[in-house]
Amino acid sequence: MTTLFTVGYQGHSIETFLDLVQAHGVAHIIDVRERPFSRKPDFSKKRFSARLADAGIGYTHLVALGTPKPLRDEVRRTHDFPTFFAEMDALMAAQPEALHAALELARAQPAAVLCFEAKPEECHRMSVVRAMQSAAAEPLEIIHL
Repeated sequence: MTTLFTVGYQGHSIETFLDLVQAHGVAHIIDVRERPFSRKPDFSKKRFSARLADAGIGYTHLVALGTPKPLRDEVRRTHDFPTFFAEMDALMAAQPEALHAALELARAQPAAVLCFEAKPEECHRMSVVRAMQSAAAEPLEIIHL
């Protein structure tokens, strides 16, 4: 069985983030932010991928598994998570190539699906994980960090 981690960097410094993923043996980060930029500079794509590389952790950005800006804006405004997840689940189901790429990364080495939100139940990475589970031939063990 493949284990797939999910992680949000909200509330973390780069140091505490690296400590967390390394403590769980994560060898690859699958970034599912549509736009991999952050107000925390250490988590913006270029600097983040360099810090991960320095720690011996691989990095892949899969833009197709990100949340489109209109949906991000709408859920921030309404906090209507059931509607948000229904729309995200449909969008993720329509991304077979990106889901396959994410599954291959997770099968090759311990990997974590990354986004911003600390709470997985408020993050679109739950839709990504559900779509990966549907696309996988075998069950995935999901662990939220």
